[in-house]
Amino acid sequence: MARLLKIPKLKGDKAIWIVAILLALVSMLAVYTAISAFAGRVYGNNTGLALAHHMFTLVTALILMVGAYLIPSKIYCNLSTFLLILMIPMLILTLTKGKNVNDATRALEISLGSKSITFQTSEFAKVFLINYIAAQLYFLKNKLENLKVVIVRFFLPITIIVGLVMPPNMSMALMILLDCLVLLFVGGVSYKHLLGFTGICVVFAGLYIGYKLTLPAEKQGRVGTWKARLERYSGNNNVENDSVGAVKYDPFDSHNFQQTCSKIAIASGGPFGKGSGHSIERNFLPHPYSDFIFAIIIEEYGLLIGGVFVITLYIIIMTRGFKTLRKHRGTYGGYLVFGLAFMIVVQAFINMGVAVTLLPVTGQPLPFVSMGGSALWAIGIAFGMMLSATRNLEKNNDVEEEAKKQNEKPKNSEPKQVEYIVNEENGEPIIVVRDEE
Repeated sequence: MARLLKIPKLKGDKAIWIVAILLALVSMLAVYTAISAFAGRVYGNNTGLALAHHMFTLVTALILMVGAYLIPSKIYCNLSTFLLILMIPMLILTLTKGKNVNDATRALEISLGSKSITFQTSEFAKVFLINYIAAQLYFLKNKLENLKVVIVRFFLPITIIVGLVMPPNMSMALMILLDCLVLLFVGGVSYKHLLGFTGICVVFAGLYIGYKLTLPAEKQGRVGTWKARLERYSGNNNVENDSVGAVKYDPFDSHNFQQTCSKIAIASGGPFGKGSGHSIERNFLPHPYSDFIFAIIIEEYGLLIGGVFVITLYIIIMTRGFKTLRKHRGTYGGYLVFGLAFMIVVQAFINMGVAVTLLPVTGQPLPFVSMGGSALWAIGIAFGMMLSATRNLEKNNDVEEEAKKQNEKPKNSEPKQVEYIVNEENGEPIIVVRDEE
């Protein structure tokens, strides 16, 4: 019975295990205190039911993380192209028949009898695109100077995924493009190829945005939304101007309200915070449990305790990614761990940058902390893939170290086989020593 209840020893990068679990704990605490408005809007002020919903999603994400960890990383490598191709029709379906989320068709709804499951396909597409690039960098390590190979195997798939994600979620598309370019750069693709591809992307993005801006406001979609966000953001950083014809900046205007409340939350939190459950701005922020959860963390736990602690967790993820890449450069696992770590950390700092008003509002959640479904599940899978890759790299290291030790053994220390043979002529024993085969 004791043997059946024994928990198997978890392998892989211990730091990533610890960070993932700590982020999940932070998510439970932060969402519980920030969820009151959501509970009132969706669950009739039943905070317990709203928290149960989040807990179910978070536990499911942890289960997906462990499940992804248990799958050998070579399977992800061999299925990388299939997984990416699978995402293309799903992204197309999301664009054409998707469910509206935050004024954009971002989610795909799958009916299961009387109930349905809704998930954002772009969250999974970014994970599988990083996985694909990591695998191709490993397979094509000796062909990266060939421009045709780089275009077909890297630039074309990136263009397709980013192009399908961009109409409903421009910030996500730009983030995916940045992640891919950085991974290609560290993987050895020529910077000249990367600069050329970036220039082409800028030109086509400019043409797309320019075309959208010529349409009426109601048909501009997310381009119009981003135009308004950038205008409000630039206004937030201008001093008040009372000259004739100028519009005076109103921090409590409906368009500026989110970031104004976020500033108040951070300022009122101070270095040590108000204490768990004592947030005031959670009652005013539209999305305190997702887009602005970092502001609520600082308000309740302070900049030195809550803010620095959360930032440190993401910095640890990035350092583990760099360390794995440096130690295992040229391997699929090295590229995968670095790529996914960079993806998670960039998204985290974008979210935190929005909360402290260094960046315009993007709608990107804080990875593995913000309330959500698809975002939590996708990051859970990403953590599991990173842990699977580090487990495999550790196993390979153990094999290499053992082989190295065997090769370094002196000849006189090689194992010997001792036999006793009786001399047939005089009956005396003879000791024979042979090298063991």
